[in-house]
Amino acid sequence: MRKVNGPRKLKHNVHRFFAKQLRPPLDLEQIKKQCTVIGCMNCGGYLEHVDTCTVAAHYCFRGMKCTVEQIGTHNHAQYLSKHLSEEEKDMLAERLRADPTVTPKAAIQGNNRRTGEVVDSVIDINPILATRDRTEYELNKIREEIDIPRRGEFLGEFGKIMNTYPDYFLHAQVVPSSFLIIYRSPTINGYCRFQDFPAVTDVTYKAVEKGHYVCTTVIYVPELKRHTVIFQALLGGQKEEYFSQYFFAFFVDHKVRFDGTNSFLGMMLDFSMAQVNGFQQAYKRYTGKDDGMRYVKGCYMHWMQSVQRINSNHNIIKPEESVQFQKLVYVIRTTKDTDEFCRSCKELVTRYKYTYKWIKWWLQPTISSMIFQHCTSMNDTLQRHLYRTTNAVESFHRDLYRNMVHRLPLSLALPQLLNYIQSDVRILANYEEHAVPSAYNRVPRPKKKKTSSKKEVNDGRPPDITKELVDKNIVLDLSYFDGQKIQDHTPSERKKISRKKSIVSTKKLSEEILTASSHDSIGIADERTVHLLDMKVEPFDIEELERMTKEVETGTEEVIQRIMCMDMKEVDQKECKEEKNNDEVPENTLDMMTKKNGRKNKKRKQHYNAEDLWPSSKRSNRRETSFVHRDIPSECSIGLKQIKADGYCGFRALALQLYGDQDQYPKIKQTMLNHLLANYEFYLNILAKGNDDILKNIVHKLEFGITPETIHHTSCSSNYWFNGAMDTQIAADAYTTPIAVFDERPLWKSFLFLPFTIPSDINRQPQPINMFLRSNHFTVVDLIPSRARHMVWPAVTPYHEAGWGILGLNADYNTTWKYIHRKRLTQEEKQFLEINDTVDAIDLV
Repeated sequence: MRKVNGPRKLKHNVHRFFAKQLRPPLDLEQIKKQCTVIGCMNCGGYLEHVDTCTVAAHYCFRGMKCTVEQIGTHNHAQYLSKHLSEEEKDMLAERLRADPTVTPKAAIQGNNRRTGEVVDSVIDINPILATRDRTEYELNKIREEIDIPRRGEFLGEFGKIMNTYPDYFLHAQVVPSSFLIIYRSPTINGYCRFQDFPAVTDVTYKAVEKGHYVCTTVIYVPELKRHTVIFQALLGGQKEEYFSQYFFAFFVDHKVRFDGTNSFLGMMLDFSMAQVNGFQQAYKRYTGKDDGMRYVKGCYMHWMQSVQRINSNHNIIKPEESVQFQKLVYVIRTTKDTDEFCRSCKELVTRYKYTYKWIKWWLQPTISSMIFQHCTSMNDTLQRHLYRTTNAVESFHRDLYRNMVHRLPLSLALPQLLNYIQSDVRILANYEEHAVPSAYNRVPRPKKKKTSSKKEVNDGRPPDITKELVDKNIVLDLSYFDGQKIQDHTPSERKKISRKKSIVSTKKLSEEILTASSHDSIGIADERTVHLLDMKVEPFDIEELERMTKEVETGTEEVIQRIMCMDMKEVDQKECKEEKNNDEVPENTLDMMTKKNGRKNKKRKQHYNAEDLWPSSKRSNRRETSFVHRDIPSECSIGLKQIKADGYCGFRALALQLYGDQDQYPKIKQTMLNHLLANYEFYLNILAKGNDDILKNIVHKLEFGITPETIHHTSCSSNYWFNGAMDTQIAADAYTTPIAVFDERPLWKSFLFLPFTIPSDINRQPQPINMFLRSNHFTVVDLIPSRARHMVWPAVTPYHEAGWGILGLNADYNTTWKYIHRKRLTQEEKQFLEINDTVDAIDLV
């Protein structure tokens, strides 16, 4: 017979669990220890043993059977079970079979890590499983019973995996201190074209359990039309020894050749020192040579991410010096000249002293050889190859994360990795046997434009950002601070009042401007005038006015020129709308203006919007466009093409459009020089106004970089830059091609330079090429040819018609160049260009 021990409970009324009756241990000594030494698990207070239960258990043995009889009645509630029953164990095992990778935390929360579904929590099985340690214990115990491997138990499962995937494994070290497993598909070698495409290698850690890494090498396979995995390994760490064995096994298995025909092009890596040193060690062991860096190329994306992190740290780089910092790092990466490279590095450290450690790290011999053209030892083929990032293997990692659960045990992760590799081999085998392609050559569907929806404004937040606080047109109402009550209007009333105030203020401003213009013949405009006219260009603010003042001696001419460039019809439309006091206005206002006695005036040309040429109903199937310049419709341009900034950018922009290669700029200079020398007297009169020094400077500029004395110069100073006013006209004549020059600055007008010579072939209709000037750098606007034919080009230079008269050519704009739609100079603009020297007025540089 055994007496039942009574429950334990808290001695003092400290918290709400003080009266909770807890199951006591079997031994009285343990009860005493828990009550006095260990105490309450919540507050640490003393427990007391309520030994008032009179129940006793009577054990009766009869042969091989034992029965228990209860004597008496319990005076306490039923205790929580201490162990799981057989039924509860079966329920927990069923949960484990559905999600073998479940963690104790996910089991308690009720999440299925494999499917992402919400399932029942293990607490519903038994409340004792609310403790994470207890849940982990029970899960591991059931894993052993149903033969599911636990984390770290990999050696026993590795033999089964090898039998499932024969001939896949090349090397295996399953030792905790040196863990390395190298594998690949045995039939993938026949699809690797190392002479055409570089291999790309990178490491990820999310796919397998903590402390291990997956190293993957991919290459482009034309049959699949994408990159595929050709080599992979599980690493126990990121050490040089692991990568050395990995790359050596790669060279041996693929029988890589570094000399002769069909030689290895190279390997794309990030800037991990362990990977780079491991590659060099494997290369030396495989070939016996020390020039392994000839076959290693760094990731441009990793370099730019590092630059961006430094540039966005305003403790290192001030916001106003961000552009200068980007120019310096661009020169450091691209220049091949030793003096320029050293000078740029010194300037970087001098200007931004806290970048010293950063640039010093990038100047390490192995790192600099992978990214800087001045320090590189890469072979020319690899350096010129289009590949410059490791995005191909990063894309594989992203696809892997979508199809695998993160942080899987090795015994579960390795079969999934092998299955991923095997799937590509099956697709290739199916392609060869049945000619079933892996993907169809379909054109990607155009992205649907998002429907503009009105954004809801958070009315529970005061204006606290710079965009809302810094308002240069703010009007202070001091009545808010005098204790006066503000009149509360309904939303509709406030809208009517603000509309009336705007109309009154607009009329007052119009009267002031008219009065000022009657007293002043020039009509100096202020900021209010610019906003009133509502020009096509964006209104400039105080900062723009200050910048314009610094660029020129007086800002008057720029403001006048800006007003001259506006579209007067827009002003007429706005005045008509204001006179009607916001009444409904017909959509085609220009047609209403041209009506006379109830019918349209046929003599007056109709003005069409550029958007009318491409209806909105058909835009969904067209290419994405972008706004580049105010004189170029956004429907016609895709963006800007990159032109190298070495001083020859203007000539490079022409070479890219005329020869298809911007490096052919010496041909442009030579052709322009020959044409100028052959027509020297003509250009002396029409461009230089008889000033021989101007043309001599142009000749000297065109000779720089193509003569034997100056051909070695890879860059030039501002004295040899392309001149947008004179050099453009010479280039247009030399190639008998119209050239349009656009300027980013809002006050400068764009011009179209037509050749003085007439095309010999009447049927030939050369479309204009373009040059875009941005911050003293010429580039090219990427135009859509089918749309550029209908584009309205800038006005022709005013001296062009005079040049035809000097040459005695019987030509007319309405016949020779009638297929080019262009703007016309207004009378005010012609007078302005006559007062100021014509060539000087349109000088864009």
